[in-house]
Amino acid sequence: MPSPDPTQQVELPIDRSLLNPKFEGYKLKLEGPFREPGYHPLPTPIAIANVPSSSHDPFRKLQARSSFNHLFAFAGYNGALYVDGHYNVVNVAMDEATYGLSFQTVCQLPAPSLPATAREYPSVQRAGSHIVASSGAGSVVVMETVQSFGTGTPANDTLITGIGDYAYILLDAKITDSGKLLYLAYRMEEREVDVPKAHTTTAFADKTTLEKKPRLSFILGLFSVDVIAIGGSPDVPATTLSTVEGFSVPYFATIEPDGKGFTVCASTLFGVQNGTTDETVPAPPTPLGLASAKPKPANYQWYQTGQDITVSIRLPAQVTKKDIYCVFTPTSLKCRTLRPSEHTLLESKLFDTIVPSECIWTLEDEDQTMLTLYLQKTHEGTRWSHLWDHEDDDGVEETLDPAELAAFAQALDKYTADDAPPETPALAMDTASRPMQNAMTEPSEDVDFEGDAAIFARFATSASNREPTHVCRLGAQEWLCSAFPWRPPSTALQRQPHPFHHHHHSHGVALRSDIDALTYTLLPPLTLQPAGAFNALGFVQASKRDKRFMAFTYDSRYAFIAETRRLVYIYARTEPGQIHADQYLIDLGVADNGTAGDVVGLQQVDAEVLLVLREGGISVIDWRQPA
Repeated sequence: MPSPDPTQQVELPIDRSLLNPKFEGYKLKLEGPFREPGYHPLPTPIAIANVPSSSHDPFRKLQARSSFNHLFAFAGYNGALYVDGHYNVVNVAMDEATYGLSFQTVCQLPAPSLPATAREYPSVQRAGSHIVASSGAGSVVVMETVQSFGTGTPANDTLITGIGDYAYILLDAKITDSGKLLYLAYRMEEREVDVPKAHTTTAFADKTTLEKKPRLSFILGLFSVDVIAIGGSPDVPATTLSTVEGFSVPYFATIEPDGKGFTVCASTLFGVQNGTTDETVPAPPTPLGLASAKPKPANYQWYQTGQDITVSIRLPAQVTKKDIYCVFTPTSLKCRTLRPSEHTLLESKLFDTIVPSECIWTLEDEDQTMLTLYLQKTHEGTRWSHLWDHEDDDGVEETLDPAELAAFAQALDKYTADDAPPETPALAMDTASRPMQNAMTEPSEDVDFEGDAAIFARFATSASNREPTHVCRLGAQEWLCSAFPWRPPSTALQRQPHPFHHHHHSHGVALRSDIDALTYTLLPPLTLQPAGAFNALGFVQASKRDKRFMAFTYDSRYAFIAETRRLVYIYARTEPGQIHADQYLIDLGVADNGTAGDVVGLQQVDAEVLLVLREGGISVIDWRQPA
C-alpha cells in the first residue's frame, strides 16, 4: 500500500508594505456615514438560558459559548437567520429600499432529545437553496428555502439521520456539482486521553511516561447528504466523509467550493481522531502554537528600539574575544564559542531583515561572560513581535522593565485618541463616563497583550489518510477574527473592485502582527493571500476587555468590535502612508424599555448594512451614501 503524501508546510506571507510605522492612530469622528441605529423587537426572544452553563464546565466549553454568534448570514443573501427560544428558525428579511425588517418562521426544529446540561446553542448554515439547522439538542435538519421564503408558510424539514444524537454546532455547508450537500459540524466530548506525566509536588514531569487525564475534545465531522433525497421522506441518511479532532475551539472552518477539501483554524492542530497525543494528533500548544520549537541552549534576553535589536547572552564560561565567532546575514544570525569547546549559542533565521554591515558584538561584564549583539533593523520603526522567524522561534519574549513598559504604553496611547469632549450629548451613556477608553492609561480595563495562537490545517475530503494535506503555522502572527460571510451576488461582485473581488467563494481572515491587524484572503487548497491592513488595530482590540464579537466587512473597508452590552466600535481601513484613520462609536441604547438584553450576534447583510442581534431585538446599523 503506497504511503500517504507528506503534509505540506505552508509559509504565511507578510506584505511589509502594509506595515506603516508612521501611523499615529485613530481619530474619533462624531459625524460620518453611520446613522443612528434603528431597533426592531423580536417576535420571541433568544433564550440563552436554554443552554445552562456551570462553573464546573471545562474552560474551553465556556469559551466556545461566550464567542458563539447567534445570528447567521450568507453570501449573496440580503437577510439573516436566527433560532428563537422555542427552537423556531426565523428568517430576518430586509426591505432594500427602507432597510426595515420583517420576521418569518421558516421551520420549528424537533424538540430537544438531550438533557439541558448536554445541549449547545442552535446553529444554521445555508448551501445554495438549502438550509441546514442544528438544534444543538440532538437533531440536525435540512430544508429547501424556496418552500418557505416569502410565502409565509413554514418549510417541510427533513431530519438527518445516521450521525448520532449529539449537540452539533454547524460551521459551513456547500452544494457540490455532483448533487451532494456537504456540511461541517463539531461536537464537544470530555474523555480521557494519554498525556505526558506532569509535575507533582514530589516529582518532575516525565515526558516518556503517559497518564490518563480528562480533556475536552472538539470532534469535527464532514458529512454528506444526497440532495435529491431531501424532502422526499421525513428523514435522510448522512454519510460521514471525515472526522478529525482538536483540543481547542475552532475559530474558523470552511469547505472548498468543489467539495474536495476543508480547512479548519484553531489554536492547536486538528488531526486524526484516536484519543492520544502523539505526533499525528493535536497536543497542547507549545509557545506561540508551534508544533516543535527548536531548543536554544543559550541563556539570553533581547529588547528593541525603533532602529535596532539588542541581544544579551550569558555565556557558560569566561572567554576572550578570540573565542567568539559571530556571522550576521540579512536574514539570519549565527553565534558560537570556540573554546574551551565549540558550542553553538544562537543559529536561526530572524523575524525580519537586518543590515549586516552595521551589526556588531561586544564582550561585557568584568568576567567577560556577557556577550551582547547589536542588530541594525532594515525596516526602521517596525516592531518585531519575536526575535526569530516562526519556524525557529523558541518563545523567548522581549524583555521590558517597568520603565520601558511605561514608555511603551505612553507611545501606544495615541492609537485610541479621543477628540470628542466627554459631555457630548450624542454619545452620552450610562455605562461609561466618556465615549472612548484610552486603552493603555485607564485602570478600569487591563490590556491583554497576548493574542491567540493559531494553526490552519487543510484536509482532503476523499483521502483515506486523515492527516492534513497542508498546514500553516502562524508563528509570530496571531488570530484576531474572520470577515463577515456576506458577499454581494457574484455578478455584483465582479463590478466592485476590492481585495476579494476575484474570489466570490473566498474567505477573509485578520491576523495580528505585533500591533497591526493584517487581512488575508484564504484560497484553496491553503493559500493565505495578503489583502490589506488595519494599522494598530491589533493593539486597540486588546484594550476592549468587554468585546463580544469582532469582524470586518467583505471589502475590508471597516472593522467592527461589538461589546456585550450596547457599544459598537468601528475602525476604517488604513491606506498606505496614511497617518490617521477614522473611528466611530455607535451606542445601541437601552432600547425597548431595557428589555433588549445583551448583544448575542453580529452580521453584515448588505454592502452597507449591519445587523446587531440582542436577546430581545435587532438593531440596524447602516452607512448608505445619499442618493
